Amino acid sequence: MGEGAARGERAEPAKGAALRRVRVMLFDLDGTLLDTRRLHLQTLRHVLRRHGRRPATPREVARLYGLPLEEILAHFLPPEPGAEMRAAVAEFVEFYLAHRRGRVRPYPGTAGALRALVGAGVRPGVVTSKRRGPALGDLEESGPAEWVRVVVAREDSARHKPDPLPLLLAMEQLSGLPGETLMVGDSWADLQAGRAAGVATALALWGAQDRRRVLALGPDFTLRFPRNLLRFLPSPLSSGA
Repeated sequence: MGEGAARGERAEPAKGAALRRVRVMLFDLDGTLLDTRRLHLQTLRHVLRRHGRRPATPREVARLYGLPLEEILAHFLPPEPGAEMRAAVAEFVEFYLAHRRGRVRPYPGTAGALRALVGAGVRPGVVTSKRRGPALGDLEESGPAEWVRVVVAREDSARHKPDPLPLLLAMEQLSGLPGETLMVGDSWADLQAGRAAGVATALALWGAQDRRRVLALGPDFTLRFPRNLLRFLPSPLSSGA
């Protein structure tokens, strides 16, 4: 095993789908391509304060990353009629959009990795539980939109991660086969969705908040930095790679 692998930059393939060659790479958005964690926490606390609830802790929020916004809010707010939950969602989106300029950034090395992957013929897509408007705006604001071919967002799927449906929709649009598709994400929901979709999974350790939980799921690859994505430039992959 090389020095980089010994430090955990990439784990060897585990028990997921056999990965022949990466032609399609699916990414989660928040915590994988984009660093939005501080803004998300600030926004959630703003909404909870308006509804008379205590502030959420980073540890509490970390365990919910990857879920749709409504499910995250429902964890902290008392059971509310639909109109009140819609109001809470609207407050979250309004605050987030008003404060995101300059605070939504790609992780260092992400842009270069995406550029190299696209140049080598890999087709990148984003699968996110975020609503389409904010997701596209974040991608445009921070730069990765230039290299992302497909975005499957909250409104595009009847079910959401950890269900595999949004990944399957993205794979269909990108003509991705299971043995040639890699799901890259930072949360348990990303890894479970990838496994359920029959594709190999890579843990984006640079954005993972609940590391013990996600590592326990046994991702096929563990990546310390975005530059480690370059290991998947088209070439035959094997367990001895």
